[in-house]
Amino acid sequence: GVKWLEWNALNCSSLGGISSANIEQVTIGDGVTILPSYFMDGSKITEVTIPASVNYISGYAFSGCSYLRTVTCLATEPPYLGPYNFSTFSRTLRVPITAVDDYSTAENWSKFTTIEGIFVPGMRFEVDGIYYETTSENTVKVTYRDENYNTYSDNVVIPDSVSFMEHSFDVTAIGEHAFDDSDMLESVKIPNSGTTIGMQAFQGCTSLRSLEIGSGVDSIAAQAFNYCNALASVKCMGMVPPKMANVNVFSNKAYSQAVLSVPLTAI
Repeated sequence: GVKWLEWNALNCSSLGGISSANIEQVTIGDGVTILPSYFMDGSKITEVTIPASVNYISGYAFSGCSYLRTVTCLATEPPYLGPYNFSTFSRTLRVPITAVDDYSTAENWSKFTTIEGIFVPGMRFEVDGIYYETTSENTVKVTYRDENYNTYSDNVVIPDSVSFMEHSFDVTAIGEHAFDDSDMLESVKIPNSGTTIGMQAFQGCTSLRSLEIGSGVDSIAAQAFNYCNALASVKCMGMVPPKMANVNVFSNKAYSQAVLSVPLTAI
């Protein structure tokens, strides 16, 4: 019998002729929006992750799944959960940490005896004036301040790691447009833990004079420092030069006037 199933249909209607009785593992694709009745009826799965795209779970979708111990739902708003989905609710439900209260009061979801908060990709938070977006359960990228692109200013030192809600994250990237048009930004230090600097990450930072790129950065996207015409000092700590997308990573004026400092053996 089938023991593993990957289900990527945009809208699930049924499993057709596939018997779920012997299925032990299931992957639900990110495009799935509906889980139909008897989706995994009587299967032997022990854990399931429901992607954020799912907004409707029909009644009986997981009925008879007596082996099921952990249900992870990545949606920040609880999807509709029909009745009679679980034979018992004495199992663990894992949901985005910012949505624990919503699941604790939502119809049928609230029946779980244990609801744990987890960090999922796409969650935003702020620490010490720097805004972050989670890229995994343990990593974040620096992002813009808010949807109106309110900007950063003065001197910014980005840490290698950051703690939020008693959880530690490695800072591994500077996101696209993160500092875009921060015309009052004067200096920035990118941590050694970072690996990428996104497209137009510092574009239009016209007052930026001093830049330090950490040793872990291995790629810099197009126009990352476009129009940063005041740059006077660029320190790159890596022993291997980061790969630059094209010549337009820096402006022509920055190339002509800024002093590039690198490890002596890497000149």
